[in-house]
Amino acid sequence: LRLVNFAAARGMAICSTFFARMNIRKHTWSHPNGESCTQIDHVLVDGRHFSDVMDVRSYRGPNIDSDHFLVACKIRARLSNVLTPRTARIARLNVQRLASSDVAAEYS
Repeated sequence: LRLVNFAAARGMAICSTFFARMNIRKHTWSHPNGESCTQIDHVLVDGRHFSDVMDVRSYRGPNIDSDHFLVACKIRARLSNVLTPRTARIARLNVQRLASSDVAAEYS
């Protein structure tokens, strides 16, 4: 309840409870005696990026010397296309004019 109030006050969403999963992939913590498992680790996302979350699940395989399971979140990266302003073209130099003796004498 405290996490729900925290997320609601800051315009966030709890994504780990949003996706339908098998129960074994929902659990994020197991009791040391192995009798019970619960979901106590969650993923909070800003409401603006809620639609970018593709998947949230827990992985039981990685051994991190803890009774918690690894929680992973797949996020879609949306990159914006920022248009850079075009710069004015630099006028090209007329190199053929240096072939004439009048112009060549002026620059030498």
